[in-house]
Amino acid sequence: MKLPASLVHGVAAGRHRGWVRAMMYCFGVTGPVARVGGNYVVLVPPGTAAGWDAAVECVTTTEREAHYIGLPSPRTCEGSRAHWIIPPDGVLSPASAVRALVTAAADINRDDEGPQS
Repeated sequence: MKLPASLVHGVAAGRHRGWVRAMMYCFGVTGPVARVGGNYVVLVPPGTAAGWDAAVECVTTTEREAHYIGLPSPRTCEGSRAHWIIPPDGVLSPASAVRALVTAAADINRDDEGPQS
């Protein structure tokens, strides 16, 4: 799943790699997470995010078409280019944890907008 960096940074209250990683763990996002360009890519089991209406991009493969995402080497955990926030270890993140993070981001954005007239 591709999460916009602005969404993640809003929940983490900053861009610092350590804050982002700690926030991911707090939400239960414990599987691989990479920073790629203006997004964070969270690896979840196939099909677990089907039917979401959230502001995230779900990249998946079907019988008819394949989608690919460029990810860094498993050892690349720092730098200004693509790198892992949580390196791969063979376990994927539960989609429910990603949903909780996205829901929290929506709540933060709603609070930032203030009361509606």
